[in-house]
Amino acid sequence: MILHQFPNVEPLHLKQHLAGILLICPWISYSTESKSWSENADKDAIPAVCEVVLADAFVDLKDRNNYSEAHQADVSWWKNIPAEKILNVFGGYECFRDDVTELGKKIKQAGNTIENVECPSQVHIDCILDLHTNMETGLMTTKVLEWLSGVYSK
Repeated sequence: MILHQFPNVEPLHLKQHLAGILLICPWISYSTESKSWSENADKDAIPAVCEVVLADAFVDLKDRNNYSEAHQADVSWWKNIPAEKILNVFGGYECFRDDVTELGKKIKQAGNTIENVECPSQVHIDCILDLHTNMETGLMTTKVLEWLSGVYSK
């Protein structure tokens, strides 16, 4: 992480702020307890059983912290993110929706410039699925492509 040095890892020093940070349906919590997990269990592309199995394979329970589960971090953890702008997109039918919404609020409360966009009737990483399948693009794809165009046109 740029803001907080991870033990035994050389810190990254930036000479200037990043033009932007793009958060596409970030996996920030290993819990399946939020309301969106039950509301979207039959709508999203990610079933709860995958979440549990993948989380346990990714990091041991004893090693879970703000780095591996960003949802745990309080507002102060997110102060002074070195980016000109941040886009946080997520699907309305996504199981991660509630946790990602909360993260976006924390980042904003910490004083950062962030646009939080819930994309109704869309699932986890819907924009990536659109581009991989040549399906008609939805709001998530449109927002991400417009945002990237704006960041890279500077």
